[in-house]
Order: sequence, then structure tokens, then C-alpha cells
Amino acid sequence: MISERAGEFLVKLAKDTIKYYLDNGKIMVKPTDYPIELDEELGVLVTLNKNHNLRGCIGYAEPVKPVIDATIEVAIAAAFNDPRFNQITEKEFEELEFEVTVLTKPEMIVVAHPDQYFDEIEIGRDGLIIQKGYARGLLL
Repeated sequence: MISERAGEFLVKLAKDTIKYYLDNGKIMVKPTDYPIELDEELGVLVTLNKNHNLRGCIGYAEPVKPVIDATIEVAIAAAFNDPRFNQITEKEFEELEFEVTVLTKPEMIVVAHPDQYFDEIEIGRDGLIIQKGYARGLLL
């Protein structure tokens, strides 16, 4: 997992990324002074809340690119491309609460019988990627 310092950096990065996009209409260049541990490929979600209500959330459940790059990409997507919401406006930016969730690499849970999943999964510790065919869901 990443350090608290790296986590705080990612939250600020998500906020700065969205603010830069609002001000300039383009994606900012990745900073060069980031914690080196953010070069690791891990899943990441950026969640935006407004008045304690969901305002946008997009991410990668699986490690597809370095956390630093994924955070910039999904911050933009959460603010401007979440199909459930209108795009974030400059006026509401200051009202947003920012959350970045970094996920450990997924591990397959193999059991002989479906009832055994209850022995393998701990609520509050484990997230789940559930898939059947092309349909997928993420439970944190």
C-alpha cells in the first residue's frame, strides 16, 4: 500500500488536475516532484462529493497504469465524464470534497463451494470485483 504522504499528494493532485482543467481546458502535465512509490501500477478511484452527496466517481479497479498517471486521468473523468452527472462547473469547484482510493492488486478467491466465500471475505477489509461475462461490478 502507499504511504500517508503519497495519499495526501494524490488528493491534492486530483484537486489540482480538475482546477487546471477548469481554468485552461486541457490536462495538466504530470508533476515531476512526486513520491516515487506512485510509479507502481495499482487500481485507483477518484470520488467527488458535494454536500456529502456523490457528485462523480470514476476509476480503475485493476492496475493498468502507474498510480500517478491513473489519478490524473480518472480525476478528469470523475469531474467531466461521469455519465450519471453533469460536468463540474467552476462555480461549484470550491464546494467539492475530494477522495482518492488506491486499491491493492486483486487476488482471485478460489473456493470449492459458493458458501465458502463467506469464510474468505472480510467486510471492511476486502473489496470485491464481481464479474459475469462482460458485466462487472466493484464493491469496496
